[in-house]
Amino acid sequence: MSRILYFGFLPLDRSRLTLLSLIEQQGFVELSPMGSMRLWRHAREILAHPDDPNLLLLRDELEFEPRWFRGPTTWFVRRFFAHRHAVLRRTWNGDADAGRRG
Repeated sequence: MSRILYFGFLPLDRSRLTLLSLIEQQGFVELSPMGSMRLWRHAREILAHPDDPNLLLLRDELEFEPRWFRGPTTWFVRRFFAHRHAVLRRTWNGDADAGRRG
């Protein structure tokens, strides 16, 4: 069980991370029970960039059903993943949805 903290210290939620599949260098599927969600399914694919063999594309597919506050929760999850992808791009020095292979 892991706790999700707001600003790194305020308890916001809890999650039991459950990987359904994990394929090295290809991606994963996670179906994790959360206190605030009736459903949380996250699939990530790592794909070769069609135009540049030195680039990778990440594709995240999310299915979730909030228990409360559907609109604000959907907004927050979208912002969270946009931020996560921006951090990955900066970390791997990539383009729009791509990361450079190391």
